[in-house]
Amino acid sequence: IEENLATPGGAQIVSLPEVLDHLFIPPDDRTHDATLTRFIKGVRPLIENVTGPIIPQVFDEYYGGGHSTISLRHQPSYGWGTSPVLQLLAVSEYRGPIEYNLSIISNPAQGSVYSCMLNAELGTVTRHTSGGGTMPFYDDPEHGEQTVHAIYSAGQEQVPDNVNMAALETLRWWYETTQQVGKGRQTAADEEMGKPMVGLPYHALEMLQPTSRAPVCA
Repeated sequence: IEENLATPGGAQIVSLPEVLDHLFIPPDDRTHDATLTRFIKGVRPLIENVTGPIIPQVFDEYYGGGHSTISLRHQPSYGWGTSPVLQLLAVSEYRGPIEYNLSIISNPAQGSVYSCMLNAELGTVTRHTSGGGTMPFYDDPEHGEQTVHAIYSAGQEQVPDNVNMAALETLRWWYETTQQVGKGRQTAADEEMGKPMVGLPYHALEMLQPTSRAPVCA
């Protein structure tokens, strides 16, 4: 993913030059840069709430034990046009105050007493033991939902085309609702009063459907 140099903190789903082009704003017109940069940052969590992570990032999470498999909360989409990235960086489980690191294996035959394996497409981590068998993650009643500690990276290698277009159309919709409509000082947003207002316009949500993910129950 190409880093967006116009956005502090790294890459975004769309870049500022892309947005300026989509809105037919000349590239040398910097009047709206601050507003559009804020819009670009704001649209990302709304889209990733539908699609799962798009920009690769590291998640540090805790889960309860008692089952042989946990489902990661931030799974990338494997839908149409995606290039998902899901890498398990570290997994451990607590037995009382002691944290035991689990080795991450690529197939059950590599299983040891303290090991686990990622199924990237399902977004699950399974607890393995010697001989390739499975066993529940330790269920520590004193830690509750903080028995299993997982650190992983998730996102997409490239922003899918439909996600890029959904972001651009959302930003266009946001931008245009702030513009005056020729009725005194009335804006497009004022003219929309009484109509349903949503974060993502309906046509953008339709664009995201091929890349949407199923809800995750952790």
